[in-house]
Amino acid sequence: MKCLFSKNQIAIITILLFTLISCTNKTQQELASTDTIREIEENVGTNYIVNKRTGKVHSYTHGAQIIENKDNILETNDSLENILKNETYDICRTCWAGLRKNLSKYRNEDFNLMEKFMRLYNFNKEDEETQKFLMCIFEVGEWYVDNVYTYQGGKQTVIETENTAKKESSNKAYDRWRNYLDNEYYNKNYGVKNDKKVLPVVYDNNGKPTTLVTYRCDLFKNANYGKGTFQKLKNAEGELIDEEYKNYCVIDDCSKFAAAVYYHYINKELLKNEYMDDKLGYGIDLWGTNTEMFSRFNSFIKKLTGTKKFEFYTWNDSTKSTNINKDFILQIGDLIYRKNHVEFYIGNNKVIGWGRLHKTYTINKTFHFES
Repeated sequence: MKCLFSKNQIAIITILLFTLISCTNKTQQELASTDTIREIEENVGTNYIVNKRTGKVHSYTHGAQIIENKDNILETNDSLENILKNETYDICRTCWAGLRKNLSKYRNEDFNLMEKFMRLYNFNKEDEETQKFLMCIFEVGEWYVDNVYTYQGGKQTVIETENTAKKESSNKAYDRWRNYLDNEYYNKNYGVKNDKKVLPVVYDNNGKPTTLVTYRCDLFKNANYGKGTFQKLKNAEGELIDEEYKNYCVIDDCSKFAAAVYYHYINKELLKNEYMDDKLGYGIDLWGTNTEMFSRFNSFIKKLTGTKKFEFYTWNDSTKSTNINKDFILQIGDLIYRKNHVEFYIGNNKVIGWGRLHKTYTINKTFHFES
């Protein structure tokens, strides 16, 4: 069997292992840091090992130690940026491919969430505030995928909701629909019919039902955010379905999805030390926010500024130039508006939003600018 290491490489690794054994636990941890791994890699001459089976990119020393099937090993001196042009590759969760910046403050469940939406490498490159905002997008995004089985489906009948949810929503969201129908609505209203509209909807200021469905959101309730006003939840036929606090509900619409993300971020990060009743997301209306409030801009980005407030920018405000194609750079975390629709950009031509019912976490789009 061919040896993975040269004599010089074996000598360097032996010295490292001997040093680690001779030190205290604290010193061992320091020596085993990614900085030390990087120094060793510079000496052994090979930067990375890619596990061809898992797609994980490891530092040379870590990959050589943990990959048992040597047929899965791909050694390379290429840059990490070039290696990761292959969209199926990502950095290892343990050695971080030798990156000096690491994600040690996050938990395994956080990594699972990140990997549903974007690569750990891309997430790792962002500053801390952007990382926090991305996590809020991911948390709300996952909640919608796992729980919401309609898109503006308030006037759908039982059979229409059944067919759509079974075909287009995630398994978890479909199970929630069946639980709602069988255990909540059916038990309260014996004799449900397939042509009946049964979902709780938002009523407009004139007391008329809209197409927007309300969903009780345990993400906000369990986080002990502010409650808002107490609401009676009715279906499109005027029947009382349930009662819940307004700010413990989210709506199946793109602008309401965006409102929920901002609401979550503000309460979780900016108002985290405030009392429960004060965690109301700077007054964001989870039910009333709509794309019309954005329509005065011919495409805009909404960014978090150093003042801890959200401000609006038109393309011209952002670029300070009429040559958008040349100067404008779309940033991760930007909220994009176009043709009465909003969605968050998370890099690599991927967006997150709720402009249609879907069971996937991200949607791929190609962006171009029109003058």
